[in-house]
Parts: sequence; C-alpha cells; structure tokens
Amino acid sequence: MTRSLAKLSTSETKTVAEQAFKNVVGRKKEILLILSSLLAGKPILLEGPPGVSKTTILRTLSDILDVPFYFVEGNEDLTASKLIGYFDPAMVLQTGYIPENFREGALAQAMRNGGILYIEELNRAPPDALNSLVVALSERQIHVPRYGRISAEEDFRIVAAMNPYDDIGVQRISRAILDRFTKLRLDYQSKDEELEIVRVNTGSDNELLIELGVEIDIQTRIHPDLRLGASVRGAIDFVLLCTEKLTLKDHHLTTEDIIDCACLTFSSKIWLSATSEKTEEEIIREIVQGILKNKEDELKEEFEKEEKKESPSEPSSSTSETDTWIPEGDAIQQEIEAAIQNADTKALLQFLLSKRSLKRKVGDDLSEITNQSFNEIFNRPEAPELYSLLRKTLNRERELLARKLSTRIILSRAQMVAPYGQRNGKFHPSRFDGECQIDLHRTIEKFVENRPSFTQDEILVRKRKRVKRTYVLLLDASESMYERKIGLAALAASVLAYSLFRKDDYYSIIAFHSKPFLVKPINQNLAVEQVVNDVLTIEAGYLTNIASALQMGIDETAKVKYTQREAFLLTDAVWTEGRDPRPIAHAGLFDRINVLLATDGDPEFADELAYNGNVYPIETWKDIVKAINKALTPNC
Repeated sequence: MTRSLAKLSTSETKTVAEQAFKNVVGRKKEILLILSSLLAGKPILLEGPPGVSKTTILRTLSDILDVPFYFVEGNEDLTASKLIGYFDPAMVLQTGYIPENFREGALAQAMRNGGILYIEELNRAPPDALNSLVVALSERQIHVPRYGRISAEEDFRIVAAMNPYDDIGVQRISRAILDRFTKLRLDYQSKDEELEIVRVNTGSDNELLIELGVEIDIQTRIHPDLRLGASVRGAIDFVLLCTEKLTLKDHHLTTEDIIDCACLTFSSKIWLSATSEKTEEEIIREIVQGILKNKEDELKEEFEKEEKKESPSEPSSSTSETDTWIPEGDAIQQEIEAAIQNADTKALLQFLLSKRSLKRKVGDDLSEITNQSFNEIFNRPEAPELYSLLRKTLNRERELLARKLSTRIILSRAQMVAPYGQRNGKFHPSRFDGECQIDLHRTIEKFVENRPSFTQDEILVRKRKRVKRTYVLLLDASESMYERKIGLAALAASVLAYSLFRKDDYYSIIAFHSKPFLVKPINQNLAVEQVVNDVLTIEAGYLTNIASALQMGIDETAKVKYTQREAFLLTDAVWTEGRDPRPIAHAGLFDRINVLLATDGDPEFADELAYNGNVYPIETWKDIVKAINKALTPNC
C-alpha cells in the first residue's frame, strides 16, 4: 500500500488486519490494538518479556502497510546525536556547517520519510537520549542547531518496546516520555498457540517433541530457582536440534539424548535466580526428567481410571483434619478454599491477620494446589506480606517459589520508582587529558576561529564531578514490627541498591533485633535480587537494640573513604534493649540519619533519633520509595 495511514479506508484497514492474522499466530487482540494506535497516529510502548512477538507483530504490520521501518537498539551508548543526527566533524573542518555535512539519525530519517521508528529496549536508553523524543512526540518536529527544522511526514510513527523483568543496565523512564505513549502489555501466549508457533517455525510434524519443548518452556517460567524462564524460542530451537539429532541417530533418541538437547538449547535462555545453588544444566535436567516422569504417570492414571469407574471412592478424611486446625468449623474453611480458588490474596491476608492460628492450615492448603494456581495467588501486589506470614508453613518447594514471586514484585516496584542507572554528577569545564568527554561543537568553533594556530590546550572538554557518599540501611527485625513489614524492608533495600547502581557510592544493609547482623557488607557487591532474598529470609527477634545497630553502621561506613555518610533507620522506634541510642545518633558520626517510621511506632522517639534528617511515616510501599528518593536527591 502506498496511501497514507490516516487515509486508509475501512475495507483497507480490515484487509491489513486479516493479512496480519495470517502471518502471526494468535495475538488478534494485540494486532488490532497496535494497528489502531498506528492509524490514530499515537506512539505505543510494547511491554513484555523476550520472545512474546513484540517485534514480529510490528514488522509484519510495517511490511503489509508498506511503511519504512527504522530500528534503534536502546543501550547506554545511545545518544541524542545518534537519534537525531550530527555534523560530520571532518567535513565541517573543510567546508563548515552546511546541510550537506549533516548525517541524519534514525529519528530524523523516520520523520523526513514518514516511517516507523522502532526503539527496542527503551528502558536501557539513557534519559538524555530519550529527552530528544519529547518534542518529536508532541510537536512532530525537531530543531537542529546550525541545520534547521525537521518536520515529520504524515506517516511518521514511534513505537518502543521494553522488558519489565530486566534490571541490568536499565534506566528509569521519565513521566514526560511515558505520558506521550500508549502502552500495551504482552505476556506469554497460551500453550496451544505456542505449540502452533513451534510447528510453523520448525516445519516439524513430531508432536511429541513439539509438546515436550513447549512444556519445558512453561516449566522454566514457574521454577523457583529461575528468575526468568525461556520464551517460545527455546521450544523452537529444541525441536530443531532434536530433529537433527534424530537424523544422526537413525531416528532414535534416548532420554539422555533429549536431556542433552534440552540443556544445550535452554541453558542460555533462562535466567538463574541470584539465590539458586544449582546450575542452568541441573535445572533443565530436573525439569525434563520431571516432565517425562509425569507423562508416564498420566498413562498410568488413564489405565487406573477405567478400573475405578465401578468402585466408589472412599470418603475423604480431610474434614476431620480441617476441624482440628479451624475450630470455627466448615464456614471459615469454605471461605479459605474460595479465596484460594479465586486467587484472592487480600482475603487470605485478612484471614491470617485476624487469626494467627489459621497460618498452618492456609500454608498446608497452598502447598497442595497446582503451580499455576499458586502463581496466580503470589503474583498479586500483596504477595510479599502474604509470604512473610506463611513462609514457615509452606513446604520447601513452595516457599522458594513464593519467595521468588515476592522478590519479583518487590524488584518491579523498585525499578519503577528508583532513580536507577542515571548518569552521575554534573559536567564541569576542564582541560583535555585523554579521559574526558570532548565538547565537540565548541571545540570545532574554536578551531575555525584560531586555525592554523590551534593547539591541544584549546580542545574543550567536560568532566563529571560528584560528591561521594556512604549509606547504611538499618532494618528493625524485632517481632513487634518485622513480620508484617518484611516486604517493606526488602523494598527499602532494593530501592537503595537500585538508586546507587553504577555510582561511586557505597551502601551497607544491617538488620537488628537484640543484636545487629550484616545483610550486605559495605565493601561487597551483591545482586539486588540477592539482597532482597536475604532480607526476606531474616529471622525476627523479640527485643530491639537500636544502639548496637547504629554502632555497627558507624563501623561499616568507616571502612571506606567518604565525604558524607548517611543512615536510613526503618523501625517502629520501640527501644527495648541495650543502651540509649540517642547519644550515638547525635554524636555526629553520621552526617544524617533519616527515620522510616512504621505507622504503629513512636513518632516522638523517632524524632529524637533523626539527626539532620527527617522522620518519614511509612505505611505502604509508596511511602518507602518516596522517602528514600527524596533523601537521596543528589546535591552534586
């Protein structure tokens, strides 16, 4: 098609959609929504894990619509100049700033030619690069110094994609950018659709291999030792690899052959949890062996069903066991079962908070449901709090899975709000020493003015300078506040860790009750996921020795050179053991102490503990991130 997107007739639009349906397995709703955004001229952000057909759908629509497609990969090397364009320095030195010396970037080309600019991994792009999109999104034009204005053609569109599960090298996307996008969330497709995707992409008719590959994919996504499972690409590669090996082995594969192919295929497509003690290959072997065993069990069950049709099943004894756990009788039991069946995490929390004796029963019930149902319950925002109440009642496998899902929720919240991955400090003019950023435009201008007497000392550069700080996060793990606040404590740790990522700052995390203990030493690098996991598994104590925690924090910050050292104290400010913490807090050994005060705590005592800082009332996760972000506002 060569007509403008905005001028497509209804019949032409329907034809585009029908052709896309034929080229993409499933995703009809998503195709229609993306197509609607393109036709309406609205930029759209596609959010989802790798391998959920984000790029496939967009390229398919671009080809059918016959619209130019410009691809940009978001990473730390992406700059505004690469997006918009730049003057060729060599040509400028010869002939000056003339239009012919300007090299257009992908954004400028897409605007001038009326095409789709696709930015993959948007949350990996530096904020100052993305800021160049704001005017293009709002005004559909950009102004380039010494070059002029570039106006967008009618068919110019911006589409971006990002993976919300990644936390390596990602950036916080500003509201100014997000507010200008529509957003579509894509998750893994149904099993039937993934089976069809594998058939189409492999051309295989071996249904056993296809189903096995997809089942491995699905199992990796819920395995407690994996932070992120495999996409459908894993099943595709597995089937292709097994097919080739079948040919080499005269159409016969042993169980060990299948495991070898699975390890070779999936080990690079899964993401280990930082707390896992297993290798990728060990996990894949475990999954494949479990699937093959379950298939044997399924055949056995089918055979046993025929034998049991004529004999009635024995009455279950679960009722009497239930009554021992819940004296109130069947009514509460039915309400708990309904909450579990409906994945009503809020209702489960209400039961547990109103009556602690229900914890064992709820934990036992959750240990017996399917992985899929368990995932639905612990994928809710309340999962960290539910985990903190039930972690000692779940079996080992379910406890690990609940911790993994709770960690994912905590990390996703922290990533959304923490000033994570941003470039540090401010630029200051400096002399050229080979290790700085050249101010290209000002240097060229100076060269043009002063040649041929231009010297190295006249190269204008900029360096970043910032104040180094050391931080310590003190987490009250006393019984009086910790059990229900464990999720908030883990969130505070992850926000601090993300906020200081790639900076010169150091941080330590200390938990305390009657005595303090290090969760994260100040001179040790730990993955954020590991930090959250360690906080979630802290054992609570009964007494609260704030003074000992402050002293350990002072000792930790003294291990590194610093210009400022600051503390965050998450507590209910109920001092029950040890010496008076106020003299230590006000001894000046910390430059600042901020108190994150639990809502049921003592505000007067908290105010006495805060030194050159503030008391922040903490009730929800939003209060945590607001307090830490406000206290961490750089003064570079």
